[in-house]
Amino acid sequence: MKKLRKENFDKLFEQHEPRSNDNVMEIMQEIYARMPWNQSIQLSNGKSFFLKKFIEPRFNPENETCEFGFDAKFTDESGHIEFNVTKSGWEFCINNTIDE
Repeated sequence: MKKLRKENFDKLFEQHEPRSNDNVMEIMQEIYARMPWNQSIQLSNGKSFFLKKFIEPRFNPENETCEFGFDAKFTDESGHIEFNVTKSGWEFCINNTIDE
């Protein structure tokens, strides 16, 4: 089996990473577009809530990842819960060994 030299691996990694964020952003945009915004959803305890847009999908330069956010607001106006969806990682696989 041909070994992949470390500098070649680094080049492949650098080429793949930006495409990864493009894919992540598109996935997040698709999820965001399909969320049931402003529709009443009932919990098992009888309490109802609806989803409200908070942060549209974006690249956050502070933590260098893609994210979006939304609130689950209770219909009885007793409060809300904030959610932040963040890309927590990604996998990059090469079917070769690396020669350091």
